[in-house]
Amino acid sequence: MVSRVVVTGSTGAVGRETCVGLAAAGYEVIGLDRRSSISPAPGIELRTVDLAVTDLRAQLADVDVVVHLAAGVTAGDSGVDVGRDRLAVVERLLAAASDAGVTHLVVRSSAMVYGAWPDNPVPLTEDAPVRPCPDFAFAAHRARMEELATEWVAESDGRSLTMLRNAVTVAEERPGGLATVIGAAASIRSDEGDPLGQFLH
Repeated sequence: MVSRVVVTGSTGAVGRETCVGLAAAGYEVIGLDRRSSISPAPGIELRTVDLAVTDLRAQLADVDVVVHLAAGVTAGDSGVDVGRDRLAVVERLLAAASDAGVTHLVVRSSAMVYGAWPDNPVPLTEDAPVRPCPDFAFAAHRARMEELATEWVAESDGRSLTMLRNAVTVAEERPGGLATVIGAAASIRSDEGDPLGQFLH
């Protein structure tokens, strides 16, 4: 039996590649996004959905796995109100997943949940404690999202969770402001040595 997978944020740089990869692996893929700017590929059904208002139970009917990639890092995402809104979306999604009988959840969090602390080990691993900087709302909300997902798994036997704490992601077609800064600073050298950075290639 082919597993049905819902991918939120399916038109984003990571979401598109995830949908294509899952479809190529033989999964039946349903992409949910507020935008419908890409053409569906074979094995991928795209639905224009606002996770904040749409009846998500209907969207998750007969779905085995939910991959939550919506709400990545964009300009202004450090705002408290934005973070609260996105946590509300996560709560709606988890409630719908419970009602629909979803058994596996994949959540994209952020490496920022580890916090920028001087005593962080180098390199950071998944075993490092989660302690986001309290003044950085985005990281604090991502840590809370992880807590909600973990609580969802513990509520019922047979559920499982994959947590992705990715660092900065740069796509060729969407380099973003960070890539521009890195490119501009590539020729600048510091007497204090090279600063540490964390990236997902």
